[in-house]
Amino acid sequence: MKLLLERWNKFLNEDLSTATRLSVFDFDETLAFSEGSIDILDKDGNKMQTITTQEEYDRWEDLSCVQTGELKFDYSNLDDITNPTEIVGITDVLRDRTSDSRTQVMIVTARSSKSEDDIHRYLDAIDVPTNDLYIKGMGDEGLGRGKGGFIFSVLEEFPDIKEVEFYDDSQKNITDVNAAKSQALEQGMVDAFHVYLVVDGVPQEA
Repeated sequence: MKLLLERWNKFLNEDLSTATRLSVFDFDETLAFSEGSIDILDKDGNKMQTITTQEEYDRWEDLSCVQTGELKFDYSNLDDITNPTEIVGITDVLRDRTSDSRTQVMIVTARSSKSEDDIHRYLDAIDVPTNDLYIKGMGDEGLGRGKGGFIFSVLEEFPDIKEVEFYDDSQKNITDVNAAKSQALEQGMVDAFHVYLVVDGVPQEA
C-alpha cells in the first residue's frame, strides 16, 4: 500500500499539475469487453453467489447487507484481463486524449489495484500510449468512495483542471459522477464537465 501511495503522489506531482483537462475512462464494457466475475462472500468468507454483469454488481452494491459488511465482494477473479475485445469507438477517443499534452488521462476501474499492470499491458498491446496514463483500481477501497468522489478530490487538489469528461457503462457510476459534476460546476471549479454513458460500445451524453 505504501508503494502504491508513493506511485500515486509521484503521478499527481509530475502529470496532473500541468493538465487543464481530465479524461476519465472505465475499463470493462467501456474500453474492452472481457470475461470475468465477482464472488459475493459471507462474513466467514464463504462464496454465496457469483455475478458476471455490471447490472448485477450495481444491484448488489446497494443492498443493506453489503453496505453493513455482512456480505462483501471478492474481486480476485478480475486481477487478470481475460480474453479482452477492444471497443474501438471508445479506444479511439482514448488515443486522441493521450496525444493531447494538456489532457491527463485516467482509467478508473472497480477492479482492484492488482489489475493495473495487466490493464497497462493490454493497452500497450493495442497501441495505446501508457507513459502518461494513470490506472486507478478502486476495488481495494471498499464502498466508502465512488468514482464521483474520486474525481472531485482530484479537482480539489488541482484547480488548473477546468474541463472533465467521464466514460462509463454503469448507470450507478454515471449518477455518482453527475452529482460530483453538479457540485463542481456550482462551486466554479470547472468550466465544462461531460458525462457519457457507454451502451453497447456507444457513448451517450448523460
